[in-house]
Amino acid sequence: RVTVWDAASGERLHELVDPDLPGKGMASGMKAFPTQDRIATFSMGVVVLWDAALGKVLRVLEVQDPVYSCAMSSNGYLLAVCGREEVSVWDLASGSMLQSHRTSSLSRPPNVCPIDIGPA
Repeated sequence: RVTVWDAASGERLHELVDPDLPGKGMASGMKAFPTQDRIATFSMGVVVLWDAALGKVLRVLEVQDPVYSCAMSSNGYLLAVCGREEVSVWDLASGSMLQSHRTSSLSRPPNVCPIDIGPA
C-alpha cells in the first residue's frame, strides 16, 4: 500500500492498493516518475504502473525475477526493470517486453540495482 500526498497542501490524495496478484506478495518497493505523473510499485515478479493523480492501475507487468528497481524513459514509453538476474525493457503502451539481458546475481550486492534510461 502506497499513500499519495499533495506536497503543497499536505492533503492525502489516495492510497494505491496492489491489485489481487496471487503469489506475488505485497509491494516491496516503489518509484515515482513525477514528470509522467506515474508511480511504479514492484515485488516478487511483478511491476504495477499507476496513474499517480487518479490512483488507478494502468498496467501490470509480469517479470521473471524479484524486482529491485525500475526506470522510465523521459517520454514515458519505456520502462527498464532490474531484477536479481535479469534486466528487461518494456513497451508501456502494449505491455510487451522488448529486450532482456540475463546477468549474474553475483555481480552486485543483493537488492542493489541502480538503473536509468538516458535520452536516445
